[in-house]
Amino acid sequence: NVTIFQTRARVQGPNAILVEGKVVTARYILLAVGGWPWIPEFEGSHNAITSNEVFHMESLPDSLAIVGGGYIAVEFATILNRLGCNTTLIYRRELLLRGFDNEVRQFITNEIQRDVTLKLETDVCKIVREDKELSLFLDKGPNISCDSVLYATGRRPLTSELGLENVAVKCAVNGAIRVDSNFMTDEPSIYAIGDVIDRVALTPVALAEGQTVANYLFSKEKSCLRYVNIPSTV
Repeated sequence: NVTIFQTRARVQGPNAILVEGKVVTARYILLAVGGWPWIPEFEGSHNAITSNEVFHMESLPDSLAIVGGGYIAVEFATILNRLGCNTTLIYRRELLLRGFDNEVRQFITNEIQRDVTLKLETDVCKIVREDKELSLFLDKGPNISCDSVLYATGRRPLTSELGLENVAVKCAVNGAIRVDSNFMTDEPSIYAIGDVIDRVALTPVALAEGQTVANYLFSKEKSCLRYVNIPSTV
């Protein structure tokens, strides 16, 4: 029997959460609240959107600049370009997809330039809105004008306003919840998995973490999750 509350909850204690003004208790609490796109603060950064808002645009812009070089930035650059948007990808490093095999990085960096305007080793200093157009001031080269700018510069664990101050759960500087090999937090009745623990931000990995917790708590089958040979695609 599963009761679903389609709203935000706050941790009230080691075995309690507050939902819609009602306290719900349980022997264990599992935190799987994920992460949230992060935009660095600089002059005009409020003019940028993230991968959250891009799905709610009323119409496809004629031109768009994407800042970032990870898989989210690369995927949106190619998708929006194929949909007919004049796309510019700005990345502060020499090759896209940091953390991937160097041959893959070199290949993708070369291939994406066939359709997307690519500006490497470049960063945005400020964004200025002029009527319906945005002007991006870069740290090298000429400025860029576009209809919209999408920042794909990483995600942060979504632990703010979660009520963790009410329990013994500890977090890292970036907000990631600290857990042991069984995904137990510093509060023995509270566990955490997925992007909120900032290990490997992939859905199949979070599912495997959840299965590991379920086995640890409710099954005789005990095992530790090994983060090796994890396939990924772009």
